[in-house]
Amino acid sequence: MADANEKQPEIMTDYTGLKAFWDKLNKNEDGVIDGREWGTVVNKYVDEFKEVFPGETLKEIGTYFNKADLDGDDTISWSEFVAASDLGGLKKLYLSLDANGDGKVSSKEFGTKLTEKFSELKAVFGGMTKAEVGKKFNFINSQKNVDGDGEQYLSWKEFHAAWFKTTVVPEFVDLRKLWDALEKNAENMVSSKTWGSAVTENQDLMKKLFGGSTLKEIGEYFRVVDADDNKMLSWTEIVRAYTKAAEVNDLKAIFMEMDSDVSGYVDSNEWGRQLNEFKDRLGNFFMGKSLGELGKMFNQIDSNHDDKLSWDEIKTAVRADQDAREEAEELAKDDLNK
Repeated sequence: MADANEKQPEIMTDYTGLKAFWDKLNKNEDGVIDGREWGTVVNKYVDEFKEVFPGETLKEIGTYFNKADLDGDDTISWSEFVAASDLGGLKKLYLSLDANGDGKVSSKEFGTKLTEKFSELKAVFGGMTKAEVGKKFNFINSQKNVDGDGEQYLSWKEFHAAWFKTTVVPEFVDLRKLWDALEKNAENMVSSKTWGSAVTENQDLMKKLFGGSTLKEIGEYFRVVDADDNKMLSWTEIVRAYTKAAEVNDLKAIFMEMDSDVSGYVDSNEWGRQLNEFKDRLGNFFMGKSLGELGKMFNQIDSNHDDKLSWDEIKTAVRADQDAREEAEELAKDDLNK
């Protein structure tokens, strides 16, 4: 069990800076910042405002109060302050659930915020009803952290890990684990020597991914993976060997191969740079699309506008495209029958 006071470094830099700034602005400690307080501190703390909120001029930052005041009550709560800040979407969601601003999300806070944050939580972790989304607390709460009052809470590390497990291709996790265990050269390639020396230490994982019953068989699998026979393995070669061995469906294989930086996502640069290589295979799913149309589809597929495509976004886009084609075919049939 993690220490109840453990702070997660991935978000605490953002959290402590934002919370310290909030405390500086909320001098009377009443839990809200009203329009008058905002107006009087903008000029004094303009540089800090620029670091936290969109806007460059005093006027832009000053008028941002109305945008941040989501419920129109002429005050900004901690949750509204977080929502308005210039942080990543997942961090905003986590901190907005943290109603008391202590850097963690208790089960009570999660339940209290469920109605307000239902759509966002549903989009991130799945679930159709509030009851289903509410149960996601236990799915996220892998470490069973407990605070001083005996109440379970979610750390940022758990929240981020649960999001990652939900959004990446399931097969990616084990494959990435192996890739991280292998020493790469300056070109991010794995040599035959590295593969051979890693077999013993990673034999269970390699057996799971590629098959083979003996160390020798696993070691010799290098030649199968090394498609271009250059004695070096790239991430793409390892993905292709795995997807072939595991008979992974082609859409999932395309997604994993296009993820050249091994992040679990396909960003706009990876999409654009490799589109010509993958256009024919992508065309099996997005039928009738030209190379230019496939290029423009990135923004349509990227539903949360974070400049990268998740596995879930790709699947959703393919289903939507197939549904649209089927609907068009049905309409065409109806027109012929008229």
